[in-house]
Amino acid sequence: LYKAHISENLAVGSTVIILNATDADDGINAEIEYSLRSKGQDQVLNQFQIDSKTGAILVKVLQKALDREHDSVIKLTLTAVDGGNPSQSGTSQIVITVLDINDNHPVFSRSLYKIQIPENLPTGSTVITLNATDADEGLNSEIEYSLRKKGQDHVLDIFQIDYKTGAILVKENNAFEIRVQASDGASSPLTSHAKLLIEVVDVNDNAPEISVTSLLNSVKEDASIGTAIALVSVLDKDGGKNGMVNCKISNNVPFKLETNYKNYYSLVVDGPLDRETSSQYNISITATDEGSPPLSSTSVVNVHVSDVNDNKPLFTESIINVYVKENSPVGAVLKTVSAIDADIDQNGQVSYSFLHNNKSVSAELVLQKPLDREKQPVIKLTLTAVDGGTPPKSGTSQLIINVLDVNDNVPIFTKPLYKTSVAENAPLGTSVITVTAADDDEGPNGEISYSLSSKDQDHVLNLFQIDEHTGLLTVKGKIDYEEHPAFEIRVQAGDKGFPPMTAQCKVLIEVVDLNDNTPEISVTTLTNTVKEDAKIGTAIALVSVLDRDGGKNGIVHLNGELDRESDSYYNVTITAKDDGIPALTSTRDLTVYISDVNDNSPSFSETLLNVYVKENSPVGHVIKRVSALDADTAENAQVSYSIAESNSHVLPLSTMININSDTGEIISLQSFNYEELKTFQFKVQATDSGVPPLSSNVTVNVLILDENDNNPTILAPYSEHGSVNSESIPYSAEAGYFVAKIRAVDDIATAVFVAPTKRKENRLFICCLHPECFFAAFRCEYLLCLRRKE
Repeated sequence: LYKAHISENLAVGSTVIILNATDADDGINAEIEYSLRSKGQDQVLNQFQIDSKTGAILVKVLQKALDREHDSVIKLTLTAVDGGNPSQSGTSQIVITVLDINDNHPVFSRSLYKIQIPENLPTGSTVITLNATDADEGLNSEIEYSLRKKGQDHVLDIFQIDYKTGAILVKENNAFEIRVQASDGASSPLTSHAKLLIEVVDVNDNAPEISVTSLLNSVKEDASIGTAIALVSVLDKDGGKNGMVNCKISNNVPFKLETNYKNYYSLVVDGPLDRETSSQYNISITATDEGSPPLSSTSVVNVHVSDVNDNKPLFTESIINVYVKENSPVGAVLKTVSAIDADIDQNGQVSYSFLHNNKSVSAELVLQKPLDREKQPVIKLTLTAVDGGTPPKSGTSQLIINVLDVNDNVPIFTKPLYKTSVAENAPLGTSVITVTAADDDEGPNGEISYSLSSKDQDHVLNLFQIDEHTGLLTVKGKIDYEEHPAFEIRVQAGDKGFPPMTAQCKVLIEVVDLNDNTPEISVTTLTNTVKEDAKIGTAIALVSVLDRDGGKNGIVHLNGELDRESDSYYNVTITAKDDGIPALTSTRDLTVYISDVNDNSPSFSETLLNVYVKENSPVGHVIKRVSALDADTAENAQVSYSIAESNSHVLPLSTMININSDTGEIISLQSFNYEELKTFQFKVQATDSGVPPLSSNVTVNVLILDENDNNPTILAPYSEHGSVNSESIPYSAEAGYFVAKIRAVDDIATAVFVAPTKRKENRLFICCLHPECFFAAFRCEYLLCLRRKE
């Protein structure tokens, strides 16, 4: 299909279109002839001719020229036939559109119009509508109506005509003869005329008509004063004063009307705009004519205020406090922060970042690292919110992250052991000692409550009490030296967290004896046992002769050093003699048991142990079991073992061996290689469980024994002349003659075999292991070949 456009006034003989057909053949088979035909439009074939050789279509006018008004579209079929036998053909459809020229005048329906109208016909009424037609199309057929000026200027002051519809309107009343012209829209228009005889009388019967043409779909809120928003035109169809119009707009709006020329105004900005305060204005424009009575009309103009980026993001709070527990997991969302931007669309889209960090972050505050309130209870960050405007605006807020405490710290006493004394019979409430513990947590988690442990010390709970708030230990019951010369009290400090965490300390209280008993004949032991390290003069028992108190006459003193390991008990005979006459005496046997104290260190049988370990021994092999003895008893004799120190500079000792703290078994943690490590040394420490603990050391030398896991390497023979591969000896060499020295990198050669070159004896040469020299066994020259064998 091929489309073409030609003007209806195209000159005869002009080329309309050229089409070429192609044929892939050669010679006569590729020679093409063209022909035209038209279905249903045979008459058009008389207007066109075709060059049968080139395919050019020429316009040929036979009886009349082209006429668009008769045939606006011409459809032809172009056929191309080659010269072959049989011939081959192809076709193409051609659609020719005939373009209009302005060759027809407008034609009024009448040449003379006569009408009558009442004199009170309202001004602006349509008197008559004239109608003219034009046979052309497009602009050539669009008719505009006008009143002829020539000789009728006074008419133009009174009448007006709608140039599109041909409607004639009255301005003033009178009778007139009007000449009307109809023109088409061509560049060289054609016209026609008609006469109109009318008589009109104007009255104020038309309200002003307001027409608003918007220059802008919206006005930016930063528009300057005087910016035109819309054009306002007012048309009053009446004449005279009835057609004179005054316009005004509603009050309290930042806009005004400026007069351009008669009945044309511009609506302009008259004050600052703020979309965030008012995004739309409904402006009422009222037009009032000067007729009597006056007529008016109102039109509402909707003005939309578009956003500009004149607001920065604002956080609802200048300081944002976030509270988060210190044990919150990494990845936890702590808070969703938000800033509000009064702008809209892109200007109001907010992204967030921290100060000194351009990386955009989410509005969600996410924990990235574990928290520790005790190290950093408060974290301060500056959060920046940036909008998407151009240029962007930003706002900031200080983000204060308050790390809330969780109960993750135990109370810690200032001392693990407190020592003090108290007089026996001390009054109730007597202060003994104040223990103090601290907890790094805060709030209830750091508030400490003190108590006495109830386990295995019921007698203590009857005699002492502790202030749960201050840790002050006071006397609660009667303190009797004879019953308890000393107390070991366990004090517990617990915080108020959930769950609570606790710690304990020991308080050792020595009771100071007082003379508070009347004499009586009895012997009272102060303790079931006496510690072997008790000082000379330590009271062991009270001997009462009608007096339970102590004193020079009533105390059994320690008069020498004790050693439980030598004597674990003593039988003491006590004789009491009064001052009577005759004096009476009595005796009492007292068995004193000596209790153990940790006065003996664990002892190894040797100060140096040599341990031999084969190389390539399996991992986990027990290379040695060490044992230390402690002459004490019970816990004081319980020994544990540990590695004290090492002089190994090859590998960390912890990667080589380990020791069982209970059994003393030393276990290898790797398979040793003699070629890499031949020996290493460390110390094993044996520590008892006494208080304070005692310890001793033993030095352990580990010697790696070589295994036959490497092939020896023989170096070149060595003689007095240096290294050689062969050696010549005199034919007359005697047995014992030095031949050469053989060196091996790995082990000493223990067997040597030679291959004789002349004689078949096998023992022509011998090898002594030290100093690895070969000597001639027979007199002859031989090539010495060695084969080493381990």
